[in-house]
Amino acid sequence: MGRSFNVKITQKSERKSDALDEVIQLIRKLEKSTFSTMEEKFFTFILHGLSAGKLHVWWQTLTEQGSINI
Repeated sequence: MGRSFNVKITQKSERKSDALDEVIQLIRKLEKSTFSTMEEKFFTFILHGLSAGKLHVWWQTLTEQGSINI
């Protein structure tokens, strides 16, 4: 893969984001990338979650939600 994405999430306030807010921020950031394919976005999402050690927390949070409005 020849592309690199910077998906570092910056905190706008001193309040810690919960897992759902963090996932939604990441998805919105990836959604704005017009030069990547859906597969690249999904792959980046998974790699970011694994490197942060939070993929399992995100998955549990997403599956517990009835619906998510992004």
